[in-house]
Amino acid sequence: MIEMRVLLTFWSILGLSLGKQFFFNEDREFTILQMTDLHLDLNPITDKVTHQVQRDLLEAVKPDLVIVTGDIVAGNQWDKYGPKEGYFEKVWKGFTEPFSEYKVYYAITIGNHDSEADLNAAQIMALDQTHPFSVSKSNNNLSNPGTYTIQIYSSIQPDNVSANIWIFDSGDYACSGGPDGYGCIEPDQIEWYNRESAKFKEKYGTHAQHLAFFHIPIPEFMKVYNHKSFFGYRGEGAHCAFRDHGFFKAVKENKDISAIFVGHDHYNNYGGSLDGIELIYGRKTGEAAYGPPPGFQKGGRVIKLKEAQRPDGSLEVTKIHY
Repeated sequence: MIEMRVLLTFWSILGLSLGKQFFFNEDREFTILQMTDLHLDLNPITDKVTHQVQRDLLEAVKPDLVIVTGDIVAGNQWDKYGPKEGYFEKVWKGFTEPFSEYKVYYAITIGNHDSEADLNAAQIMALDQTHPFSVSKSNNNLSNPGTYTIQIYSSIQPDNVSANIWIFDSGDYACSGGPDGYGCIEPDQIEWYNRESAKFKEKYGTHAQHLAFFHIPIPEFMKVYNHKSFFGYRGEGAHCAFRDHGFFKAVKENKDISAIFVGHDHYNNYGGSLDGIELIYGRKTGEAAYGPPPGFQKGGRVIKLKEAQRPDGSLEVTKIHY
């Protein structure tokens, strides 16, 4: 496994282990694996395949951190297989086994199907934080609680953060109480992002690489396909909120997030650049439900970060993804 230094402070609140710190390794690299849309549902056939895909990815990629961008559980199937009571927790235990086996840290956010079973979004985030390899956090003061950041510290200047990971909970349906459409990053989350962005720059400056991960694409994903060049496969439309609620505008104004990674649309794995910001789909990880596109295997997306020191002593962080 790529060497990773993780410092544990073992600060425990309500039985949850907090305070994990990630660092770039001695080769000045950090590897993130995005998994998305596992759609686990207690079906012994499809779930077994999905768990094997998880293990194969962890074995091949050897990531420093896994970020799971929603729809871990096919909550719309929860009354089809097994007992209703304890459904999500039972599926979750199978989902987390590969991370325990490979001793890999992971973080989650919520997809539109996750909270359709017996736990709501806040309960899901609370459950996940009980796992020893979870670095998920909750922000129950926001409309969508699976919204938080993860910092990755420099191997060159250990007191500095070289990468800041923004994880947003994009809700499920009816953005801001609208009549139709999928969820979105709500106005109070955007306000939180603006505040946290300003605090980060004040403390750490502007050298860090900022990446965002969430489940439901924003409307700008349609613009990438319709009006810009792109890579990858587009097999369906971007199923997003019906109205633009200003998240992309905030990203441009804050001038920090350089790439946004989402899931949700199983036939899409395309990406492209809009106004200097990359908008990129992950690859569907799970066996159940439709997709991925014809000719593509289930899998994930790998993001490699590399840091270097400029002649003036400042840090520079670059990224590649595939």
